[in-house]
Amino acid sequence: MKKLHSSIMVLICLLSFASCHMGPEDDGSRGFADVATIVGNAETGYYCYLGHHGGLAISYSTELADKERGYFNFSYMESDWATSASGIKYIDNVHVRAIEAYDVFYPITQEAAESAHITDKERCTVPELLRISRISGGYMDLSAGFATFNHESGKVSNGEVNLVYSLDKQEADTLRLQLCYNPSIPNGWTKTSTNYRTVSCDISALSSLLSWKDSLTLVIEDGSKEKQARKMSKNDFQKPEGRIQ
Repeated sequence: MKKLHSSIMVLICLLSFASCHMGPEDDGSRGFADVATIVGNAETGYYCYLGHHGGLAISYSTELADKERGYFNFSYMESDWATSASGIKYIDNVHVRAIEAYDVFYPITQEAAESAHITDKERCTVPELLRISRISGGYMDLSAGFATFNHESGKVSNGEVNLVYSLDKQEADTLRLQLCYNPSIPNGWTKTSTNYRTVSCDISALSSLLSWKDSLTLVIEDGSKEKQARKMSKNDFQKPEGRIQ
């Protein structure tokens, strides 16, 4: 009787173990978050060129109508994987939700910046915790305290970010840019603090500025004693085309 009782207990334990470790069947749904460059339209598809993961996903989501670059959440089914005629694998009909859409701006010449008073000392502030977060596909992402939070109203005001360049300061292996940040705090805002966000600079036009070497260093001066430096490739100036071969 004791042996029967022991056998029943062992069977119960085994069944309990199995029930705890047998999860629901895989329905094929997948998801991830990544930085992406968006090219295209709703009719032919938005081509999402992924940063961290690499690769391509195509979406028809209206969520991307006014987005060019940002950090997005992607969801798809395993069956959405497709292969182009040239053998390129990509995800078709992916669903996208923007986590943070980046404001995109363009570098400006020293002459144009001075003419618009962008480089005036009283309009340039050193941003808090400046960081070059990524350079790829014709864009450079910068993260810093580029916004101001109003503790009384709960509103956020984004500052103005510019990158200024001068041809005579460039070398074949070094791209030098000056960061000019104007907080543009609205009148009457007294109880404030810094808000952090990411912006993206379209650097593709700088590809023809000089005969760049294959490998070069990006240097950003923001008015502080420390310079931001990052290695990059000449290919990083090139933007994706928005089509599959």
